[in-house]
Amino acid sequence: MRVLVPLLAACLGGAGCGSPPAPRPSARPAPVVHAPHARAEPIARPVAPPSTALPQALPRWGIPLRGGVIVTDRDDPTLLAGLPTHSIEASPERKSDYWSPCVRAFVQGQPAGARELLGEALSLYGTTCGPTRIEFRVPRAGRSAPTAQLALVGALERTTRELALRAVYRGEPIRAERITVIADGARWSSPRLDFERDADGEAATLPFTRTVAREVRRAIDARDALLRFESATDYEDVAISDELKQELRVMLDALDALATVTPP
Repeated sequence: MRVLVPLLAACLGGAGCGSPPAPRPSARPAPVVHAPHARAEPIARPVAPPSTALPQALPRWGIPLRGGVIVTDRDDPTLLAGLPTHSIEASPERKSDYWSPCVRAFVQGQPAGARELLGEALSLYGTTCGPTRIEFRVPRAGRSAPTAQLALVGALERTTRELALRAVYRGEPIRAERITVIADGARWSSPRLDFERDADGEAATLPFTRTVAREVRRAIDARDALLRFESATDYEDVAISDELKQELRVMLDALDALATVTPP
């Protein structure tokens, strides 16, 4: 009883009768724990989304891709699909950029409606230019000359033209006397011709009349066309290739354009 009275007095005095009082905080700082193998992690920064804006200046025929490589729309026609048209500089190359100075100077003096076709045709042929005249010869052969060639040759001036058809055979000599054009089974034979013979083969020239022009046009439009070199006792057939047809076609188209346009 003597023991309980002082405890009760302490409780009533405000000291509290519950759990013991909390310890006072120590004045000494907490020890620092060192982790010898710990590494500081970099602070992650927000990444901006890739820009979809096009550069202000684009190459004429392409756009820059990864690694600085330029890929043109000629290489991949789908490359520019979906891009705004005002962002692309559309400036196609001109065919006249590939014409010789001789051809370009002559063509510029021709009617505007025939310039492009005439320049394209003359660029395939060998040409010699004068002040107001251009002469064109059989198209230049590649590394391996074809067995046969059929081509328009002649000269053009402002208001006149001289045209002929030139047939060249470079196979085994047969002493040809005429040519025959066979187009999808239809045949046309030239009159007797005077062939020139040298180390390069046999060649003859005949006037480019309306009849000859019609037969040449039939040959280049045919699916199967042959050029036959005939002698008194033998003949040789040579297929008229697509390349040869194209060379004849572009020249005929250019001549037709010259005939239909009105000089300025």
